[in-house]
Amino acid sequence: MAEYRLLLDTLADDILEGHWRLWCLDNIYKPLSALSRLVDTDAQKQELEKHALSKEL
Repeated sequence: MAEYRLLLDTLADDILEGHWRLWCLDNIYKPLSALSRLVDTDAQKQELEKHALSKEL
């Protein structure tokens, strides 16, 4: 979870170069994308979306 928070904080830092912020964004969504491919039911999809949205800034 600390790594996720660091990526979010870095993503929000306007002082950093854009390519670093994009790299952080990519690394935030890679695990979410992988999990979304494993979802079989609507209930699982809703659960994944709930957790993904709760982690946003």
